[in-house]
This record gives sequence, structure tokens and C-alpha cells, in this order.
Amino acid sequence: MASVGPSIKARVLGAVLRALRESGEVDPSEVSELSGVAKDVVSELLAQWSGGERRLDQRRIIELALEVLERSGGSVEVLKALGWSAFEELIGAVLGRFGLEVLRDVRVQIGKRRCQLDLLALRRGDVYVLECKHWMRSITPSLMSSIGSSHLRRVDVLEDALRSTLGEGSVTVRLVPVAIALYVPPSTGEVLFVPVRSMPSFFSEHPAALPSPPVRKLRLGRAPDVTTFTRPPFRCKYSYGTTPLTRFVSTDARRTRAISWGCSGCGFCPAIKTVTIAPQITAPSRMMHA
Repeated sequence: MASVGPSIKARVLGAVLRALRESGEVDPSEVSELSGVAKDVVSELLAQWSGGERRLDQRRIIELALEVLERSGGSVEVLKALGWSAFEELIGAVLGRFGLEVLRDVRVQIGKRRCQLDLLALRRGDVYVLECKHWMRSITPSLMSSIGSSHLRRVDVLEDALRSTLGEGSVTVRLVPVAIALYVPPSTGEVLFVPVRSMPSFFSEHPAALPSPPVRKLRLGRAPDVTTFTRPPFRCKYSYGTTPLTRFVSTDARRTRAISWGCSGCGFCPAIKTVTIAPQITAPSRMMHA
């Protein structure tokens, strides 16, 4: 196959994602129609992406989306086609490329107060507290204010939990409240709003260079690390500090049961999910999605 440019790959991957939201299988003819790319090119790309196995699992899809994001400046087709869960996972993968340790779906409970955080990203003791908004429309100033107020309440709970867990001391730890969205102007208010396209420049800045507020400077007994969030009052569902693994533990012609490992000792892992897979199809024109 002749070299295919990143914009063509983005269109095809976006069409694949849209097709997968309708069913668990990908038909090259359907993808060709959705993307406007020739069927033979689509078939070649699908074969290449799946490694000849005719399967695309969530991890592989995120890898492809990350590649498209890096090479085509944040393809709108792919970002819009991702579901909210895959969008969060993609943002976590991007942060990992920037050298941050990332935890997803962190639950915090201290006393009667509790909250759930989309992503936490750690670097040298500083903590980015991220809210991911996969909305298809622009975020208005009033909506930004509402998002900021809700996110700050969660950050308040996180701050109190860190103080309770790590104690007061001489170690400086910064909490950086961030909202990531597809369509939002970069802005500073109650939280830092960052569009996806601006993530590389934003996360290249040291937190000390960011405005305070909204950045909070704490003095704790020690710096938090990934293990901090695997023990009460925290619970963490997924950790990107180590490579997530998926192993199929039982298979028949129609269903596969998978166990996914994230962080250890958090009470949520392993997370078990059951996905429906159609019986094996021998025709080369179809690909199955695991």
C-alpha cells in the first residue's frame, strides 16, 4: 500500500469509531462510505492496525487515536467520535507521554464528604486534578463558571484528604485544577481551562509558573505518589503508571470475558467486564471488535 497521510488515517479511524458505536464489528464498506476513503485503502489500514488478527481492542484504539493526535494536530474526526470513557483514557495516555503518572476514576471519601475525579496526574509530587469534558459544543462563560465551581468542590475534598493522609510538613505540593475540553478557549479562572490542542504547551510549563490561584500550594509531610491513592481515604480504578494488561480468561464462539489490571490494592481492580463478540467470520471484508 502506498503511504497514507495522517489526515486519511484520521478520517478512517473516526469512521471506525462511529461504526463501533453502532455495532461490535467493522465493515470496510461501511467505513469507506463514512470516511469517503476508497474501500481498498480502508481494508489495508484495518489489516495493518489489527496486525492481521481482525481485532481491535480498546487499548489498540487508544494507541491509534494517540498516534493520530500527535501527527495531525488533534484530529477533530477522531476526538469527536470517541466516547466519553475512551476520551478520558486518551487524555490519560497523552499525559503519560508527557512523563506524568496518571490515575483514572479516583474516588475520595473523608467523613461524610466524597467525590469522584476523572484523572489525577502526578509529576515530582505535584498533582494535576483533571475534569474531562467530551462535549460537542463550545463551552459558554456561564457553563465554564458552573464547571469551575463543581470542580473546585472536588478539589477541596482532595486537599483535605491529602492533608489527613500525609500530614502537615515542609514538603511543597501543588494542586493544579484543570478542565480539558474539545472546544474551550484557554482561560484562567476558578480552574484552568485547556483545549486538547493546547495540552503539549500547557503541560510543558512547571506548575510554579502557573497562576495561583487557581493553583494551590500545600505544605505536607511528604509528597504524594501513585501508592497514596490506592489506600483509604482514596480508591483508584485505573493506573497508567504501569502498562495496563488485558488477558482473556474464557472464550466461546459468542462471548469473551476479560479481566483488566490497573493499580493494585485499590479495591476496584481487577475490573471484570463482558463483551459480546460475533461468531468468527472468515470473509476478509469484515473485522471484529473485541
